[in-house]
Amino acid sequence: MTDKIKNNLNLISKFSSLIELLNFRAFNQPEQVAYTYLSNGGRQKKYLTYEQLKNRAQLIASSLQNRGYKAKERALLLYSPGIEYITAFFGCMYAGLIPVPVYPPRPNRSFSRLQSVIVDVEAKLALTTTNVLSNIKRNFEHFPDLKNIFWVATNELPEDVDNLNSNFPVVKDNDIALIQYTSGSTGNPKGVMITHRNIIQNSALIYRCFGHSSASVGVSWLPAYHDMGLIGGIVQPLYAGFPVTLLSPTDFIRQPLLWLKTISECKATTSGAPNFAYEMCIDKVSAEDKKNLDLSCWDLAFVGAEPIRAETLNNFAEAFKECGFKKSAFYPCYGMAEATLIVSGGIKQELPVVKESSHLSGKNIVSCGKISLGQKVKIVSSNDRLCAEKEIGEVWLENNNCIAQGYWNNEKTNKEIFKAKITGNESYYLKTGDLGFIEQDELFITGRAKDVIIIRGKKYYPDDIERTAERSHNALKANSSAAFSIRLEGEDRLFIVQEIKRTYLKKLGIVKSNKELSTKNYLEEVKSAIRASIYHEYGLNVYDVRLIKTSTIPKTSSGKIQRFLCKQNFLNDFYYSKIDRNNLSPQELSIPSQVNTKEIEVWLSNWLSNRLQIPVRQIDRDKPFAEQGIDSVMAVELAQELQEWLPYSLDIESNLTWNFPSINAVANYLGSNNELYISPQHKEKNFEQTEKLDLSELSEEELMRSLAAEIALAKEERSL
Repeated sequence: MTDKIKNNLNLISKFSSLIELLNFRAFNQPEQVAYTYLSNGGRQKKYLTYEQLKNRAQLIASSLQNRGYKAKERALLLYSPGIEYITAFFGCMYAGLIPVPVYPPRPNRSFSRLQSVIVDVEAKLALTTTNVLSNIKRNFEHFPDLKNIFWVATNELPEDVDNLNSNFPVVKDNDIALIQYTSGSTGNPKGVMITHRNIIQNSALIYRCFGHSSASVGVSWLPAYHDMGLIGGIVQPLYAGFPVTLLSPTDFIRQPLLWLKTISECKATTSGAPNFAYEMCIDKVSAEDKKNLDLSCWDLAFVGAEPIRAETLNNFAEAFKECGFKKSAFYPCYGMAEATLIVSGGIKQELPVVKESSHLSGKNIVSCGKISLGQKVKIVSSNDRLCAEKEIGEVWLENNNCIAQGYWNNEKTNKEIFKAKITGNESYYLKTGDLGFIEQDELFITGRAKDVIIIRGKKYYPDDIERTAERSHNALKANSSAAFSIRLEGEDRLFIVQEIKRTYLKKLGIVKSNKELSTKNYLEEVKSAIRASIYHEYGLNVYDVRLIKTSTIPKTSSGKIQRFLCKQNFLNDFYYSKIDRNNLSPQELSIPSQVNTKEIEVWLSNWLSNRLQIPVRQIDRDKPFAEQGIDSVMAVELAQELQEWLPYSLDIESNLTWNFPSINAVANYLGSNNELYISPQHKEKNFEQTEKLDLSELSEEELMRSLAAEIALAKEERSL
C-alpha cells in the first residue's frame, strides 16, 4: 500500500458517519464530479459534484424538517435510477431520518412488496419523483397504505439554498444509516438495520481489498436499492474520493455492450456484476463491437451476488482478450446485506482460485477469496459445531463492526440469526444461510441452505440443476429457471420451471399464432430434453417441467431467482393424479395365458403411468425411459417388478432399461419368447384427475400442509 493511499485511508477512517464524510469531500473537493449518470442508452449525461450533492441533499433535508418530520422516522425512497435518488438518500441522512430504498413498482405490476415494506417499517413518508408518483397514485384505491403516507416529489422542490434551514441533528456512528431490505430470493424480504459505523467500516474493508485510491475510476449499472449497487457503486466512490459513472440496470439488460463501452470510454479501473452479466456480454457483444473496445484499464472486475462459474470467467477472458482484458482482473468476492456488503475477497491482480470439488461431483468451484482478508468466517455444522477443513456447513460471521444490528422489528429472528453461538464459544455470530467450506484459507460457497434439494438423502444444488436444464435445448432462456423439490406421498420430487426464449414462444404454442404449428410435439421435445439432460447429469427423475413465458419467472430486483416464490406459484397451479388401487378379482382382470409383445407394452405403459402419476395416453412407447422421467433407482425398481410379473424362470437384469432404453425395445426383446406366462401378482392401475387446489392465499408452510392433507384424503378414499 502506497503512502498516498495510507494517508487518504487514515484521513477518512476518522469519520463517524456518511454525513461527515460528504461534508469533508464538499469542503476539500467542491468542484470534483462525484457522480455521472448516463440515461437514454448512454446518450444523455447528468453530473453531480460533491458540493452540488451536499447542497441539494441539505435542501431536501430542510424541506423535510419544515414539514415536521423528526429524526429516526423512516422515509421510503422510490426512485428510478439517477441523480435524484442519490440526493434524496443523503437528504434523509442530513435530516436525521432513516432512508429505506425500495424499487419503484413498474406500471401494471404488483404493489405487494411495497405494501409489505410500508407496513413493516411503519412508514409515514415517501420520497420520489413526479413520474414515479403518477404511477403510484393510480393504485391508491387498491392499496390504502399507499394513500395514507405523505408523498414528496423531490424534483419539484425549489432550488432556494439561501433560505436553507441548516439546523440539522448530529448524526452518531451508532445511528441507523438506512434500512436495507433483502432481495427476498429465499423468503419474504426483511429490513436490515445498517448503522453509519457499519458502512464506514465495511467501506474501509472494500477499499483495502479492492486496492482503491483517489486515482480509481468506477462504472456501475447495479441496482442502487441493494447492497452491491448502493454500498459498492455509490458509497465506496464517495469514501475513496474517486468519480463513478452510473447506468440504469435496464439499459444494461437491453444493451450489454453499453457497460463495456462506458468502461472503455471512461478508462474505468473498477466495475463488476453478478456472473450472469459477464455471460450476457459473451453472448451479445459482436466481433465488430469489440474492435472499438479498450478494456486494458479495467484492473478489478469484481464478480459476486450469485454462484461464480469458472467457465464464465474463462470464456469472458478469452472473448475479450483482444480488447485488452486480463483474466487476472477478475475479483471473485462474497458479501451480503446483513454484513453491510463485503465478507471476503481475493488478492487483487491474482488469478481466481479454482478447485475441483468432490462435494459437487468433481465440478470446478471458484473461491470467493481469502477469509484472512475480510471478516472472521466460520463453517458450522447443523448441530452448531465447527466443521473440519473442506467440510461443508453453514457460513457464520463473527460479530464485528461490519455486521448489521439485525432486522427491523423482528426480535425473534434477530436472536436466531444475529446472536447464534458455536458450541464451546461465547462469541456471537451471524448465520448467513449460505453453505460452503474453507480450504487453505479460501472460502468456497456451494449454495443457499434453504434452496438445497435433498432426494433420497443426497444433496443437490439448484443452481447446477438449473444450469443443466437451460442448456438442454436452444428454446430455453439462460439464467431463467428454478429447480426445487416438493414432498409427495412420502417422497421428494424434483420440479423445474423454465422460461422460453421470446423467439420460440409462438412455435411452442405459449403465445397464440395464426400459423398451424405442431406445438404439442415440439413442447414435449423441449421437456424431454430437460428431463434427459438432468437424468444423464445427476441420475435424477424430473417429476414435472413447466415452461413459461419470457420474463415471467419471479426474480428479485437484483436479478436473483426467487425459488421459494416459484415453488409457491407452482403449488397454486398444481394438479396431482390420484391413484385408484382397488384390487380387482382374477375374473375382472381377464389374465391371458401367454404374454406377448403387445401385453408387455401395456404393462410397461401402465407401470410408468402409475410410477410417474401421469395418464397412460401421455406415455410414448418409443421415447427413451430417461426422457420420460425414469431415474436410475426407478429403473432398478421397474426391472424388479417386471421380474415378479413375468415367470420366475426368466432372469431380468437390473440394467434392462440401459440395454433396451424404451418400452418398445424392452417389449420386443421379451416378447420374442412365446412361452412367457403372466404372474398372478399382475394388477391394473386406473387413474383419475383431481380438481385444482385453491392455495392462492396460503404461506409456503400452509401450502405444504394443505397438499399433504389432500394426499392423505385421497389415500383414505382409496381405502374405502
